Amino acid sequence: MLDIKAKALGIPVASLFGGIIRKRVELCWSHCGSTRIAHADLLARSGAHARRRRSVRPRVAERGFKALKSKVMLAHDGALKQYMPGFGWTEGAPELNVSPPLVRDLVD
Repeated sequence: MLDIKAKALGIPVASLFGGIIRKRVELCWSHCGSTRIAHADLLARSGAHARRRRSVRPRVAERGFKALKSKVMLAHDGALKQYMPGFGWTEGAPELNVSPPLVRDLVD
């Protein structure tokens, strides 16, 4: 909607918010590792193991990203699975306190 309004006024969208405040915005590669691991079968990637998670870091840097963001991944039966209790896809509940077993899994 902001784009439509700015086009109708013949101004850049940033002008609706007082103008440009920076010329460059650094991007991070969001869900880089977690998407590749969670959907390895769809992406024709072999295995959802910890080595896959570590192997994405060089690719992120090679493509010019300064950071990557990933979901919490826990090992289950030799494979990594996304930990997303707030969405009801995994066990657990979105609590304010991290449980000791979860901390152990994160360290592993």
